Amino acid sequence: MCRRIVNWLHDSSAEPDFKPIVERSIALFGVFTGVALSFYIKDFLFAKAQPGAPPLTPLELFPFWSKLLVVAAVISLLLRYIVGSAVHLNAIYVPKVTLVGREAKDGEDTVMALTEEKELKSTKLGRLFFDIIVLVAFGILGVSIIYADTLDIFMWRSAYFVLAGFLWGFFAFCFREEDRAIAKRWMLIDGFQLLITFGLIYETWFTGTAADYGKIVILAVVYVGCLLADFAVVSRPRLT
Repeated sequence: MCRRIVNWLHDSSAEPDFKPIVERSIALFGVFTGVALSFYIKDFLFAKAQPGAPPLTPLELFPFWSKLLVVAAVISLLLRYIVGSAVHLNAIYVPKVTLVGREAKDGEDTVMALTEEKELKSTKLGRLFFDIIVLVAFGILGVSIIYADTLDIFMWRSAYFVLAGFLWGFFAFCFREEDRAIAKRWMLIDGFQLLITFGLIYETWFTGTAADYGKIVILAVVYVGCLLADFAVVSRPRLT
């Protein structure tokens, strides 16, 4: 019965067209993340205690320069998520179209004719559903980061976000051969980012407010560096 319903919903034997789903999903999540981030920047960077309003959180009481570094870390982390997801979904589910020259007969003459060839790495609808669900989960984790009240909560939620990316990379490395090359590089970047984040969370050498400022500086530098490393991976991907 279920199979009959599925077959009625769509033609499983037809070549799938995932492009509209991928493009609209990426566009929606880009807008969603951008709007959430814009409100965060406005409310966080320029937060001021107002009469009758709730008191500022410990993170909002930080100096303006340190808030800028926190925002830089958040933007770097979310950009990794948005750009990486867009590159991966387009590479796997959007056909790559190439022009190929082939000899064709034109009467008694032989001419070269250009024909389009489409290469689609995956035609599995269930796999696309899984990746979209992962995309939603990343979005939820990303929003949770920008509502952190303290530096420790901010770093913990950032660590959860990066850990989710690492686990996806581990899954792809083990079970998706076409994703293995990029997954192992993303796992390396995520592992380094996690190591630094946990190191800052459990750091006990320094105490007081100055230690928090130092953690923010290190966090921002490392997160921006990981973003640039990620851009290098997706801009010139290796096949092995």
